[in-house]
Amino acid sequence: MPLLQYGFADVRQILAICLLLLGCGTRGTAKSETSLPVSDLRAAQAETLSQLSGASDPSSGWPSASDCDGALWAGEAAFAGASSVNIALALQPDGRPTREPGHDCPPPGAPGGASHTTSTDMQLGTILGLYGARDAASLELLQSYTEDNGGIVGTPDAVVTDLAYVEMKPGQRSLMAMAVWQLGGSPAEPWLHTPIVYGPPQNDSSLHLALLSLAGERELGSFGEADQLVADSLLVGASGDALAQAVAGNSSTAAALILSPSYSPPSYVRGSLPAYAYVHKLLVLHILLSP
Repeated sequence: MPLLQYGFADVRQILAICLLLLGCGTRGTAKSETSLPVSDLRAAQAETLSQLSGASDPSSGWPSASDCDGALWAGEAAFAGASSVNIALALQPDGRPTREPGHDCPPPGAPGGASHTTSTDMQLGTILGLYGARDAASLELLQSYTEDNGGIVGTPDAVVTDLAYVEMKPGQRSLMAMAVWQLGGSPAEPWLHTPIVYGPPQNDSSLHLALLSLAGERELGSFGEADQLVADSLLVGASGDALAQAVAGNSSTAAALILSPSYSPPSYVRGSLPAYAYVHKLLVLHILLSP
């Protein structure tokens, strides 16, 4: 299901739209808590990087080289500071995004796997990962491929109506333009000026993607009052999620959660565990330790 779309269901989300349309959002707006155990967080970050490296595919650095959600988690890891991840492998030579390092899922001739060569979550992970790796050339290659193909960046199943599944949505195109601009490239117009508007999450997977996108906006300097309202609304039912707390700016709460030996990753962290659990932890630590 598309995540970044237009339309809200509750009052706070409607207010968020109003703030965006009126231009009330200010860059860098966030709750701030300064009394953090920085040394403990840095130690946890170093340990988690080491654990992730040990659990990852040695040739690509990806948390999983054989999972059809590979590009999502590899991108999240690269965004969170895992420099060993070769996230450029999430693109084909012409710029088309894919799911596994260097090839579609399943690879040619293999049975099973995903019938769509890409999806919203793969695209979001790839954009954030390329930005985290400061790979401006690959980001511009992906942007050019997206623009040249009218936003259709993959091959769906045989059903024509499934084209929407491989279409890069407005939110991702806006985030990509901001990332290209931040890295000194030429962003595609009008996406640089298109606000990202969030629909209410329908499940744990869409909650995960909303949090990732908001984390991207925070790092790119476009996180404003409207985004804060959305982040606060996502905490409903997710108060024990360290990522949700970090994105909302509740740094002390997020730090206490992620440093607790009894912390359990949210239900959207599944698949090739424990590698993905390390990615989740690393992203929370990255947000908490970022300036």
